[in-house]
Order: sequence, then C-alpha cells, then structure tokens
Amino acid sequence: MDGITETAGEKLKKVLDDTQAPPEKCIRYRITNGGAELKIDTQDPLDLAFEFGGRTVLIVDTVSAETVAGLKLDFKDGGFFLV
Repeated sequence: MDGITETAGEKLKKVLDDTQAPPEKCIRYRITNGGAELKIDTQDPLDLAFEFGGRTVLIVDTVSAETVAGLKLDFKDGGFFLV
C-alpha cells in the first residue's frame, strides 16, 4: 500500500476519535480470505504505518501491504476502497 487519501485519513481519525481509542491504537487493514478487514488494533514493529492529523491512523501488515502495493486507501459513499 502506498498511502491513504486525505478523505480516508479524515474518516480513519474520526473513527478513532469517536471510539475514544487511546493513542497507541490505530486501525489495522488486513487482507483475509474473504476480502479485507479493518479493525482497531495495536501497531506491530513490522507494520507499515500511515499518519493523519498528528496520529497513526492506519497500519498494514507486511503481507497485506505487498498484496495491495501501488494502491491507496480512499473513502467515498460510506465505504473504504483501494485506488
């Protein structure tokens, strides 16, 4: 994964703020057998991390990052997708 759009960053930060997630928590993007999963989690040292608004908002494990290399996470019409 090459990054996140500003719209996705805003939405990820809002989710973390709305759930009152502590600073060490962020949203993990992970490829699964059925597609992709987003969940609040703690960063692993090997994770790829993306920041927005002064905090880490998205983390991606190395295998998932390789699978979606060259793409960015975006948010539109109520959902996240890759562009």
